[in-house]
Amino acid sequence: FTVEDITEQLRNIAVSRGMDAIAESKIPALDLASNYDEVSALIQQKIGVDFDELGLSLTKFIIENISFPEEVEKALDKRSSMGVVGNLGAYAQFQAANSMEKAAENPSSGGIVGAGFGAGLGAGMVGQMGNVFQQNSFDGNNPTGTGSAAAASSAGAVGPPPLPKAVAYYLAVKGKQEGPFDSEQLRALIKEGTMTLATLVWKEGLENWIEAEKVVELKDLFSQNPPPIPGV
Repeated sequence: FTVEDITEQLRNIAVSRGMDAIAESKIPALDLASNYDEVSALIQQKIGVDFDELGLSLTKFIIENISFPEEVEKALDKRSSMGVVGNLGAYAQFQAANSMEKAAENPSSGGIVGAGFGAGLGAGMVGQMGNVFQQNSFDGNNPTGTGSAAAASSAGAVGPPPLPKAVAYYLAVKGKQEGPFDSEQLRALIKEGTMTLATLVWKEGLENWIEAEKVVELKDLFSQNPPPIPGV
């Protein structure tokens, strides 16, 4: 075997056992950077057994740095500032998961664990995101998920249409324009004799003044008043 072959074998052992150790630790991927000592100790225990079988003694295993892509670093900053608002922190984790998947597709990390940790962390993040969104149903700023139902209920509530505009008539009385009058006022004018079927009227939409008897709705007003008593 060449030195390169042995190095590759040791590297594969470190990646495989290291990812097992991280999975068993139950430490969220976004919290690994704050648990270097714990993660290092767990990985050392896992790798040490295999190294012993090869006649090697692993006396210490140290993680110096866990770096993330720029997108994940931004997500970490967001989680720090948004975590106090409840499940909005899950949104930052979701963004981080997307970045981790991209990193896993084209890993470029160095050291003994190399690219394998990139792929493993990406897969681990996807699993964690599944648990997060199963346990938490949220919509935007509403963690309980009731926002969509409330919005749908609000959208479904339709108010009544606006009231129709009252028709107003103008009258030509003794050569002068009078009005506007609504139907109740016109009924009173008819009753007192000021308005007759021959009275000229105008309303919005008419081109010229016309006799009241030529307007259907006005003829109905006249029929609602009793005719004059014969001989009186």
